[in-house]
Amino acid sequence: MKSSKPPIYVMDTHTLVWFAKGHAQRLGVNSLLVLIHPRARLVVPIYALEEIERRFTPRINSPNYINIPPTALLRLLHHCANVRILPRGSACLAKEFQLRHLVQMHIENIPSQDIPIAAAVLVVRDYHHGRVVLLTSDGKLKAWATRIGVSVITSGIPIRHLPSGR
Repeated sequence: MKSSKPPIYVMDTHTLVWFAKGHAQRLGVNSLLVLIHPRARLVVPIYALEEIERRFTPRINSPNYINIPPTALLRLLHHCANVRILPRGSACLAKEFQLRHLVQMHIENIPSQDIPIAAAVLVVRDYHHGRVVLLTSDGKLKAWATRIGVSVITSGIPIRHLPSGR
């Protein structure tokens, strides 16, 4: 029997950055429609904000610069009624430890920087008994999610693959 609960959408870092920067063309139509829908239930793993704070700092001529400081983005997300920030608590950390072990044993193929996002997806799936959808642009993360039965909406081209000057 299919669950009547609405899906929960888990955002990866690039999806959050592109949405905050207003890069609709990078998000793609399906991701954009989810993100602008006022009733869509969105989960932002706190790791995405940590990664933004760490990787998307202002640099001259850097395509990775996000025009909104992480603290302001955090405040903005707290004011969105349909957004929940998933803390990196014991449930997420336990899933991260499991995934890192599986990667070390060559059972899983998830890049280390994506493990906290994957762990967040697993935690949401464990606690939400409806459909969980990952919004991502990462091919390996998409393949992993699809393999474990999590739906994926693919965003556009990852920043690391963009030609310089964009």
